[in-house]
Amino acid sequence: MDLQEILKDSFTDLKEAVFKAHDVIFKDGDESREMYFIIDGKVKISKQMRNGSSKVLAILSKGDIFGEGALLSGDSRSASAESVTDVKVLVLKAEDFKKLQAEKSDAAVKLLMKIVQIVNNRLQYVNMELLTLYEVARILSSAPDDLGMTFSEILKKFSEVTDCEEAMIFLHNASTEKEDMLVVSEGSGSGFVSEAASNASEIAKFFRENAGERYKNEDGKLLWIPIRDFAGKYFGLTVLKNSEGSFDKNEIKLALSIADQLSTAVERHYRSEDDKEKVMLKQETVDF
Repeated sequence: MDLQEILKDSFTDLKEAVFKAHDVIFKDGDESREMYFIIDGKVKISKQMRNGSSKVLAILSKGDIFGEGALLSGDSRSASAESVTDVKVLVLKAEDFKKLQAEKSDAAVKLLMKIVQIVNNRLQYVNMELLTLYEVARILSSAPDDLGMTFSEILKKFSEVTDCEEAMIFLHNASTEKEDMLVVSEGSGSGFVSEAASNASEIAKFFRENAGERYKNEDGKLLWIPIRDFAGKYFGLTVLKNSEGSFDKNEIKLALSIADQLSTAVERHYRSEDDKEKVMLKQETVDF
């Protein structure tokens, strides 16, 4: 029995709520205690960092829950929740959960065990994410002056966590306003390369005009992910292909975690190139 069925079996008058895209559902530090089950739509969970930037912790969708920490612990909210799209949710209030514990303990235990199972699955994902990010950091620091070699290794990491067969990375050329192909994974066919190259400009335009969108996966087989820094500045694109099926939720989350780290390497590369140009200009001036 899934969580939605357990909730509807346990509560005869469980309320639904609807949020419009970009509505703030709750903020970090709020004293609200509701838990939400997503019936439809997407919700962004984020945390305000000490430097003032906002770190996206998760993008949740149909079948996910959020707000369970405050419901179970009674503590204030530890992160913020905002609807990415129009969202429909089931709302479980703290007082209704306490009433269930008092009047139907068996049902409360069943609900609690299901929540614990979901939280445990999240923790397993977090462990996998931490290991992946550690390996990505090692790759990015291993050859800081060779962006092509570094990103070729990154494509292998994408393949490991998503089972994609083909992959590419494009960098945005600010001078031409086009996407330049940087690296292609081993085994990528000419058909994939041609398809990705022909669609890159359109996809880049979509991400530049929709800063809140973290990925695009409309056909299921191609997963497009923008390379942005934490301030939202756009640097390029990653595209992965899984011709055998679609990317599951955890594969997409891990791919997003990797892509989040790439802007640092791109910025470092551009700074290095700028420094080289300055040195060359200085030498030309001296020679003159």
